[in-house]
Amino acid sequence: MAVNYEGDKKSNVPCYYLAVGPDELMIAGGLYFPPTALLDKVRKKIAEDPAGFKKMISSANFKKHFGSDPFKENDRLKTAPKGFEKDHPDINLLRLKSMHVSAVMDKKSSPIAKATGGDFLAFVIETFKALAPYNHWLCSALGLDPSVPAIS
Repeated sequence: MAVNYEGDKKSNVPCYYLAVGPDELMIAGGLYFPPTALLDKVRKKIAEDPAGFKKMISSANFKKHFGSDPFKENDRLKTAPKGFEKDHPDINLLRLKSMHVSAVMDKKSSPIAKATGGDFLAFVIETFKALAPYNHWLCSALGLDPSVPAIS
């Protein structure tokens, strides 16, 4: 199941994603490998206010669900993206090819036990609430209204 903002399944807009399988649970969201034009908008927004972006992704609630390095598994460009200096202080963020974050839990992790218990829905909602400020920030970077979700 995916919940996207304005648009259809083919849109590259911030989303909320839930996958449940016999061996894992994944709760994710953000922008998954958006086209370069959209990614450039996000990069420019990060460059305009790197402190604000870092504060958001390092909040206690966000880190609780997505870790202290939410982009560690994301692919990065080998060099600086067009329009940015190689020695930019936030080049590690600007080199990201995808702006998605995910909390993947297997049977060995304690969250799966919680997720398969009676409070599964509450657990998913709690995780999506932790993701909401990030998706709203992405919407702002893309010029979208974060209050208009669409289920696809």
